[in-house]
Amino acid sequence: MSIEVPSFRIDARELLQHVSRVTYRDTPPYFGRDGTNRYDAPARDYGVLYLGRDLSTALMESVFHKHQWDQDTKRSIALREVQSRLVRAVGVLEALNLADLTAPGVMANCFGLNLEQLASRDCRRDGHPAATFASRNSAAGIERRRRQTNAMGRSPLCDS
Repeated sequence: MSIEVPSFRIDARELLQHVSRVTYRDTPPYFGRDGTNRYDAPARDYGVLYLGRDLSTALMESVFHKHQWDQDTKRSIALREVQSRLVRAVGVLEALNLADLTAPGVMANCFGLNLEQLASRDCRRDGHPAATFASRNSAAGIERRRRQTNAMGRSPLCDS
């Protein structure tokens, strides 16, 4: 039995964004060819590259992914940190059809997780509170996550 996972398309010529440290300016934009990260290729024959359709998504995946949202209420970033980063634009050469793991029902139907398992996860435990919402990294997803976090008595991810 095969499970159908919804897909979404990224058209050729679309520009995607990647944020990395300035010190990596002259290196390939990917990482993870050593097999130590969860998304690394087992054969170590390719690297991992996080891209966003917008700068907000690229920043969340690179700069803020380890931010301690439950401890730091300032929601600020040091100028030194901003100056140590660069944004790379990556052009899509051929249209891509990607699995949409954020689509409704995918987590339950494809991975066997029920609503209770999805909702009961401690946001602080995995260190990636901004990457766990169920939309495609949009402001609406962050706002939804903020409401969920507030409902659990934790600091909001973004101020209203």
